[in-house]
Amino acid sequence: MRLLDDFDKVDIGDYFDINGIMPEHVAIIMDGNSYWANIRELPPPSGYYAGMKNMKEMISIQINIKCLTLYAFTSNYLMNSKYATDYLIHLPKLFYEDGMINRFIHNNVRLRFIGNLDRYPKEIQEMILEPDSLSEGNEGMIVNFAIDYGGRSDIIEAMHRCISSKGFIIEDLTEEIFESYLYTNDCLAPDLLIRTIGEHQMSNLLLWQSSKSELWHTPTLWPDFNERLLYEAIGEFQKRRINMR
Repeated sequence: MRLLDDFDKVDIGDYFDINGIMPEHVAIIMDGNSYWANIRELPPPSGYYAGMKNMKEMISIQINIKCLTLYAFTSNYLMNSKYATDYLIHLPKLFYEDGMINRFIHNNVRLRFIGNLDRYPKEIQEMILEPDSLSEGNEGMIVNFAIDYGGRSDIIEAMHRCISSKGFIIEDLTEEIFESYLYTNDCLAPDLLIRTIGEHQMSNLLLWQSSKSELWHTPTLWPDFNERLLYEAIGEFQKRRINMR
């Protein structure tokens, strides 16, 4: 894992106060992978591969974030994109090829895949969920990979699980109880939601959980997103929280 001191030519103090209010949960909509490939006259999978490499870089940054949610594909996009489906199938293999999964697990990172994987063959589901099982006892940063995820579906499925739970009484339902049935039940709601490529839509990510999130947008494409932009987003988050006092 990389520590703050490992970044050459990056003065953290130029971006945010290391002793200031830090977002505990950061969610990122990793948009612009296929466009990144297109402007370089490369096939779309090249963009997804570059995006995956950058995803590893973001996970490796240690700045006291307790939970990081990375939004790869919406349910609708995945159904309509051959490239996205192929990427999903190969994603765990690519992670394992360079030993990064084991490195994260060794460094106490908790890896989770959230979303509905029922449409995929059993062997693919097992391959995707293996890191979840291997890192189950880890107590470090939680990383949620949102694949085939939809915020509306998350809410509906949580309600189904809630209603079908033993001893459920509708009159006793509270926000806290309901949130315990969401995919992100082991994380606080995201403090900061980042979206690349300049889009300003939520794109169906963590709709319930993001009701009070600070939104930060950048025109940068996801494969080009870097630690400086992450620090800039955190700095803006701190400014907004100070102004709220």
